[in-house]
Amino acid sequence: MPGLEDLDDKTLIDLWNAAADPENPTEYEQAVIAEMERRQIDF
Repeated sequence: MPGLEDLDDKTLIDLWNAAADPENPTEYEQAVIAEMERRQIDF
């Protein structure tokens, strides 16, 4: 499985949009959020 840093911006956004409960993210979803913040992606 590729690391989050290897994914393109659209894929990260798609992962965020698929989050089951954005108010209570899983560890993986938290990592997606951190990577989006690192890239300064507006979400």
